[in-house]
Amino acid sequence: MTTRREFSASLVAGALALPALGRAQGVADITKRRKVLIAVDTSNPPYGTLSASMEPDGYDVAVARLLAKKLGVPLEIVPVTAQTRISALLSGRADFVISTLTITPERAQQVDFSQPYCTAGFVMVAQKDAKLATREDLAGKKVAVIRNGAADPLITAAAQPTTTILRFDDDAGINQALMTNKVDAIATGLLVAAQLNKLGTGKTYANKLMLSKAEFGIAMRPKQPELVAWTNAFVAGLKSSGELDAVSLKYLGAKQSDIG
Repeated sequence: MTTRREFSASLVAGALALPALGRAQGVADITKRRKVLIAVDTSNPPYGTLSASMEPDGYDVAVARLLAKKLGVPLEIVPVTAQTRISALLSGRADFVISTLTITPERAQQVDFSQPYCTAGFVMVAQKDAKLATREDLAGKKVAVIRNGAADPLITAAAQPTTTILRFDDDAGINQALMTNKVDAIATGLLVAAQLNKLGTGKTYANKLMLSKAEFGIAMRPKQPELVAWTNAFVAGLKSSGELDAVSLKYLGAKQSDIG
């Protein structure tokens, strides 16, 4: 039986044995190679998917294409799953991971992250002037959530003794409950308020109490400070130019600048 130490050693040895092609250490290495290798999970719509013509598409793919364009080299998508994203990077098969990789302290011990290029999560959505900034503000409120959905346990945990939770079968149900004033708020995704505001109901909705928040970063192998600095400048440029908002609007239905 292979011990954990032997298994780890074999992984390191395998990584060191990889050809230089897959182990770029900076911008110059990538441009010299004349292509950039970016790991993306293409089975995770709307962030990564395959088009009708079987071409990679989605939010993460669009960001990857913009990164390759900024570098001035062709893009090669390295297909990964949620379980193989980091290993593909550390083994040298990819220069970057752009694949809904949430920035966490645990992962930051394995890889270096750029500043966030995407924010996701769950929030309470209510009319703009509603007071709903803390869990205590849920007292006496009627809130709607999708039954057994990802937000259900979050609002159950946040609810006060006098909070009434109404459960519906789908997004249409909770959205309709909010728009017809049957509930004071809904527990839903960060993008929903912006989508509801496009319906022209005469009401303005806003993200209120945050239930959970995830920020996705572009991951790189550790000890590449020049590449991290370049990538941070790239993300900052996408935000300031409006390009990231355009990508987010296309694939997620709302601008990143409106999500907060």
